[in-house]
Amino acid sequence: MRRATVLLTFLIFISAMMRYELTSVCAQQASGSYSYTFDVNADGNTEVTIAFSAVSFDRSWVIIPTNTTEWSLRTQGILSTKLTPWVPSDGEPSIFYQNLSFSYRAPARLEVIYNMTHGGLIYEPDAFFLSPQIGFDDRFPAQATVLLRSATAYSNLDPIPTSVDLTPQYAKFSYGEISSDARIAIQYKVSGTVRLQTLVNGSFTGITPTRYLKEMKHVIDVYSQVYPQMISEFGTNLSGTTVRFFVPGFDEIGLGGYT
Repeated sequence: MRRATVLLTFLIFISAMMRYELTSVCAQQASGSYSYTFDVNADGNTEVTIAFSAVSFDRSWVIIPTNTTEWSLRTQGILSTKLTPWVPSDGEPSIFYQNLSFSYRAPARLEVIYNMTHGGLIYEPDAFFLSPQIGFDDRFPAQATVLLRSATAYSNLDPIPTSVDLTPQYAKFSYGEISSDARIAIQYKVSGTVRLQTLVNGSFTGITPTRYLKEMKHVIDVYSQVYPQMISEFGTNLSGTTVRFFVPGFDEIGLGGYT
């Protein structure tokens, strides 16, 4: 009887220790969090804010744009930072994003802010938002918020948000949990009438909303430069080619927004 009592006491002790360790691990995993905010103005320009906060001593990482995009860093309680190439799951180092690793002590806060030109593509009344790549240390939870300042309605969403708040001034999409390899895509509508402008370079004519005038000029300039080689390679003389920007749908993102 005494042996059974000792064994039962031992098992209860082991069970209690396992519950304590599990609780400690869960508490440690939840001691920090990430948040993403994408603030999209009426022209589609997007301010991106990535924030990390923690109440423990540890290290973590998040992906941010490479030096092709200007970004600012605000820190509190951050002990060290290091930039290294980011290698996604396909095994090829990214030319657009890099890995920001950092160590910290409590209370810690790290904030990365940068602007993403034309994060929202707009050709009134149609518009499409595609977030930059999201990537972070998935030991920590993350949430995201998208503010579309000129949205009057929305249709397709990926992923599905936790909640949507549609007001006369903006549409707010809240994601209570977001995965480390996600991109947020939203198809929406805006008010107003599109203002178009036409550019001509040789055999190429570009028709574009005025907000994309610089981009259209670059496109038709490139086409005009390679046109002589196209004639030489394919023996085809084009009498006239028109290039138009358009807002892609979910199945057209890879087209680049023009034909």
